[in-house]
Amino acid sequence: MTTYNDAADKGWDRFISLWNDAKVFDGATNGFWLCGNTTRVIVEYLLARKKSDGPKLETCVKFFENTVPFDATEEQLKTLTSEGLNAKPKGGAWLDDYGWWGIALLDALAAGDQIGTFPNKDARLTAGAKHCWTIMSGGWNTTNNVPIGGGIWNNDQGLDMSGRNNITNELFWLISLRLYDLTKDKSYLTIPGFANESMDAWYQKAIDADLLYVDVVSMNGMTYKQVRERLKGMSNGSPDYYWVADQAWFADCCFRQGRGKIGAQVYSDTIGAMTDSNNVLHDRPFPLSGYELDYATGKGVFIAKLAENQEPYATICLTASADAVWNNRLQPDNQFLFNWNPKGKFPGGEPENDLLDTNLGKMVLQASGLAALYAQATQHGTDPITAPAPIKMGAAT
Repeated sequence: MTTYNDAADKGWDRFISLWNDAKVFDGATNGFWLCGNTTRVIVEYLLARKKSDGPKLETCVKFFENTVPFDATEEQLKTLTSEGLNAKPKGGAWLDDYGWWGIALLDALAAGDQIGTFPNKDARLTAGAKHCWTIMSGGWNTTNNVPIGGGIWNNDQGLDMSGRNNITNELFWLISLRLYDLTKDKSYLTIPGFANESMDAWYQKAIDADLLYVDVVSMNGMTYKQVRERLKGMSNGSPDYYWVADQAWFADCCFRQGRGKIGAQVYSDTIGAMTDSNNVLHDRPFPLSGYELDYATGKGVFIAKLAENQEPYATICLTASADAVWNNRLQPDNQFLFNWNPKGKFPGGEPENDLLDTNLGKMVLQASGLAALYAQATQHGTDPITAPAPIKMGAAT
């Protein structure tokens, strides 16, 4: 009998072997932000399983500090903003990458010493999160007012994914709210140089102008609303694309901003739109070549945030998704798949064996599936997983 605690721990062992003291990110153009995302996963796992690992946490922080020094000057931070906007920074970081890191560092700070300690821990985590906010805040730009002005740019170089996508703005909004909660400094709630602008107001403009949501018809024929990858009418990206990470971060911002009704509706709509007939969560692969691995992180983000907010309608999705991750893993390595439930036949969903050709791809998929297991283990750790045995598809190593 395998419990959710057992499954989470075995999934963690596989994840850590692939993570390899953060060496898996060496040479990857998207390695900087992916390390930020997996830092969040490490923190969440340690919290969920009541474990401690200061050395791994410090390895993550040192990786970050190789790009953003603990004692970075104002000029250094401005340079990182400029490099991000020019899409030519050290480590390959666009401005949204600092959003992933800011959240991870704040999560580690909030977790306290129970997940592990290392020298000057709190000061380094706090400084790093503040640096991320400063770097990102320099990306606010009012020169393009189509369809609305303002917003943080990930970069402004006209590349496939350049622009004011929602992930960049949601993460900046969330860091702003959390830094205000930490410091009570109201300057974190507005934009430097734009005292009357805030992320809350910016998103309200988008909602009022019907720019934020796209209508999605689910498997059961119902229509649900999903947050777009970027506002309707903005350039670049893929028109009408949406992914579950945007739903999670936007909902989290809404809950923290005092807009819980909107946040709860986003979660509910995502479960309606993005689960199969077995109640297992899915996502849509990103249609532009070169970004598939980045967007494969989405389900892990959504499932962790869904569990954190404990909405009453979430239980079935959380349980079904955790069961599917474990029972459809590849043996003998306990490697998790992009598609958690290949038999679910979710239209337009994830290819079953995609992204398993590199250790970085395997690690990204493992981190996402691991989130489903530790999210379930938090409340039901000793409960057994009783679904069928895993698919026999050969070793994943």
